[in-house]
Amino acid sequence: MTATKVTEETSAVDLAARRRSATRVNVDNALAAATVVIAAIIICLVLTPVGVWHHPAVDAKYRGFDPNLIFVSETGPASKAGQVRVSTESIEVTALPSSHPTVHLLTTPLSFSTSLDVEIASSSIGTVPLRIGVWSAESGSGYFVVFDSSGFIRQQTISGGVPEQDLMGGTATEWPVLGVYHTGETYRLSLNMDQPHRTISTKVLGPDVPAASSLIDASVEPDLFKAFRYALTVSSWAESGSARAIVRNFSLTLPGQSTASAEEVVKIDDPHARMLVLSLLLLSVVVGVVAATRFVRLRGSEIRIRLAGLSRAARRSSIYLALGVAICIIYIIANVPLFGLASPHYDVFSAKVWSYVAFKDGLADLYYRTLLVTAAAASSGIPLHEAGFPYGITKAYYYFVIGWTYHIAVPGGGVSDFSFEGLLKGFNVLLGFIDGLIAFLILRRLTDLPTAAISAIVLVLNPALIFVMSVWGSTETVSIFFVLASILLAERDRPLGAWLMLAAAAYTRPQMFVLAFLLGAVYVRKFSVSRNLRAIPWAVIVLFLFMSPFALAISPSMPVDYVARTLIFHFGNGQADLPYLGTSPGYYSFWTLPPLLLTGQHGLDRMWFPSTQHLIGPWTYGQVGAGLSVAMLLVIGTVLLISKRASGTPGGYLPVVAFAMLLWLMVTPGLISRYFVYGIVAVILCRRWFRAPSYLLTVGLLTLITVVTAYGHIALDFLGASGAVNVMSPTNNALSHFVFSLFASDWFISLGAAINITILCILAIKAWQAVRPVNGRRREAAVVAP
Repeated sequence: MTATKVTEETSAVDLAARRRSATRVNVDNALAAATVVIAAIIICLVLTPVGVWHHPAVDAKYRGFDPNLIFVSETGPASKAGQVRVSTESIEVTALPSSHPTVHLLTTPLSFSTSLDVEIASSSIGTVPLRIGVWSAESGSGYFVVFDSSGFIRQQTISGGVPEQDLMGGTATEWPVLGVYHTGETYRLSLNMDQPHRTISTKVLGPDVPAASSLIDASVEPDLFKAFRYALTVSSWAESGSARAIVRNFSLTLPGQSTASAEEVVKIDDPHARMLVLSLLLLSVVVGVVAATRFVRLRGSEIRIRLAGLSRAARRSSIYLALGVAICIIYIIANVPLFGLASPHYDVFSAKVWSYVAFKDGLADLYYRTLLVTAAAASSGIPLHEAGFPYGITKAYYYFVIGWTYHIAVPGGGVSDFSFEGLLKGFNVLLGFIDGLIAFLILRRLTDLPTAAISAIVLVLNPALIFVMSVWGSTETVSIFFVLASILLAERDRPLGAWLMLAAAAYTRPQMFVLAFLLGAVYVRKFSVSRNLRAIPWAVIVLFLFMSPFALAISPSMPVDYVARTLIFHFGNGQADLPYLGTSPGYYSFWTLPPLLLTGQHGLDRMWFPSTQHLIGPWTYGQVGAGLSVAMLLVIGTVLLISKRASGTPGGYLPVVAFAMLLWLMVTPGLISRYFVYGIVAVILCRRWFRAPSYLLTVGLLTLITVVTAYGHIALDFLGASGAVNVMSPTNNALSHFVFSLFASDWFISLGAAINITILCILAIKAWQAVRPVNGRRREAAVVAP
């Protein structure tokens, strides 16, 4: 009886265990199916064309003045200073003898409407108490409403003017007087700049001006509408005497303009889309909580064991961790003296604006508010460009963190503070150091310890990387971080982490979609179908959670719109912005050779040769280059997708990715010098396929060319924007002059392009060695020992 009872109890226990196991399997299967369905719906929603939804009449509206987002100069283009007082509610401009105080309220390529109250508090003969105008530094033309010293409200257009901190000189055309004004009275002025229809309309309302209006269009002032972007400027000046004017109740409206080539995203206000986003957000949170709960419940003991192991390892390695932190701090401090060399530069100034706007106005406003903010502070007060945000949602979060950090560290600090620039570059350097650590962890799996360590040191001490992150202040180290993290997780057989990091890398900047495509092809082959079917839906859901603020504030298709409109803007010539249409602006690509050989271009003209020029029949340089770039990437992506050896051996795909990256850099038109840092990092990861001398020579030559082109590019920026103001201007010192002369010389451009092409050929051989089928003894010879 006892044995029978024990047997029955054992059978019952086994049956219960089998039932629990079956229940767990059923729940896991149901959860997996739910994630696939939710991810599929999210993808369908994101891919739904933005034109399906209802669009608002107004994209954004702003009131008042933000001193951090306007440019103020008390001297303007004059020799002496007047006075400008700015608050959130008003701007008070006082012109003193020989002064020309100037305030740029915005610079933008978009249409806009603005209205403001004007009061002329005092004026005297020999002054212009107030001039408010829409003008272009690019074309030297503008439209102005002038409150003159004789009491008239005049309107005039200027063509052929000289763009300084205000539009000076030129040929002025007077238009009908809008009315008269009285000192101490308030007048409401409205200006509407309509880019698609090429019109500027004006209204003035006030005492003795019941409803004066005017309309200027391209048929009567063609020069006025030839520009791509315009500034809205308030100024006053005095040859003798003085004048004082006050501007209040400023209102700025950004109308819905989904067809504008400069707008990177399109806003919708459709309740159906909002309901879908909220529903999917709720479902994503629910399945995430359920999955996390089950994971902790089923693997809680394993998690505790791992955490305890990590804690013990941390205690054992505390000395090494402290040493690593100390080295990191020393590395950052060593880079600090470089932070001010290229200040103020457009890229860093704009990054401060993005951080400020992301924290103050919200993540989504990065795609609207920044398109209105003038970057005149980076070009000696000339409103040549806006501080538009050109990156994806990953960088939006990155700049939000920096803005939040700066707000905590320096309460009340502003965009003009150098400490803000130091924080931005400090983040770049920190990530550069982390990039080196991740590269070491990747290479440690492919080579021996000393080789991996030396290669990581080559990365963190690479002069090109240091120049780009510490001098230029650009954020290539951020994109590199996510790419390297994705590769490391893939090599550690973590598909979910690899896909997540890859998607995050893609949305740091548009150029990273190239690497995302290549590595995505690798991961599809590297991981089994079942593992990808589990990992990719979860990656989609997690990314949707991060995307949801943008989906609710802008559109659920924002990730697709951002990519598509960026490609059209840069490669489809949709921007119509001639200074940004060079085939090879500031770097030595393949496209520096045809302008020399076919059309006799020399020096800088070879790099900035317009990509709109015809190369083969009706095909332009830009079209041919973009076509070749896409075709070659598709071929290489296909090779990665079908090559068993590339994805099946540790790091076997790295030479192919390095070759594809450098090929893309050499063939794609319109890229700039600092992007070659991606090629340098890609080659550094290929240490296993090089002997030490050829490895160091290849990395060294790429580094030399990148440093010269990046230095020359920045020197050219300062030469055009600020003359001898900055130490890196070629007119300022012998070193800058020498580097710039080298950068712009025909022989060095041709030599640099030839070296790049040679390295590309070497990488092609390494890529072929990595993917070709190898059997037997040849397998050992395929990988060159360090």
